[in-house]
Amino acid sequence: YCEKFQVLDASAYLKERSGDIIGALQLILKSIDNAISNLWDVFKSDFEAKKITASNVKNNSYYINSDKVTKIGEALTMAIGLCQRHGEEEIKMNLLWNNLLDACLKSQQKISTQIKTPAYRTKYASPEIRHLMKQTVNDIVSRILQAMMTEKNIDLVDIFNKLVDKESSEKYEYYKDTIDLMLSTYKYETQMLKTANNLFRNGFYNTYKNEVNTAGAAYKYAHDDAAYSKSCNICDSFISDIAGNRLRIFYCG
Repeated sequence: YCEKFQVLDASAYLKERSGDIIGALQLILKSIDNAISNLWDVFKSDFEAKKITASNVKNNSYYINSDKVTKIGEALTMAIGLCQRHGEEEIKMNLLWNNLLDACLKSQQKISTQIKTPAYRTKYASPEIRHLMKQTVNDIVSRILQAMMTEKNIDLVDIFNKLVDKESSEKYEYYKDTIDLMLSTYKYETQMLKTANNLFRNGFYNTYKNEVNTAGAAYKYAHDDAAYSKSCNICDSFISDIAGNRLRIFYCG
């Protein structure tokens, strides 16, 4: 009944509880895709009602206060939360995140294609409408990238292969800062890993070196102002304090 009457959060919850994680995600993604498609007419209606103007699009006030955009954001939050809750298994985690990113990239590409189509440019003649459509899908992808950046065991190479388009970089203008942040974070973590490895390596080397020196020179003379006293370099006991049957001295040159 929840799915029949399009109660999204309840339907997704029931599917998740029944173990159909992929089905729950697909249900949310279908709802997001339908909502994005309906935005064309929503924005056109608001434009004709003078709710969309060049100024409130430029200062982002219309976009921030749009109920339809907010609902898409809430559905996206549900999808991201679903992926985060089921990240225990690496295979399942990558499958969920890849499905989420692929679906939203597909929606982004569809909107980008529609914007260039003469039929859409005629029907939705206002540049503000086209700008809002582009902003909506780009913000969705940006939010997904930000969420994926905080997850472990996600291959950045796969993500960039999905994002990089050699023919055009225009469509990434809204989340290029996110990609730059991902790269800088990756560079920082790589440097931290190298530093930690160097510390462990140097620490192990120094410890091993001390052990070798100790094992090779267990017998030493400890010098002070009063006299020479024989001591063990391993236990630091004086030779004179050790019982004769417990004392072994090896000549190593």
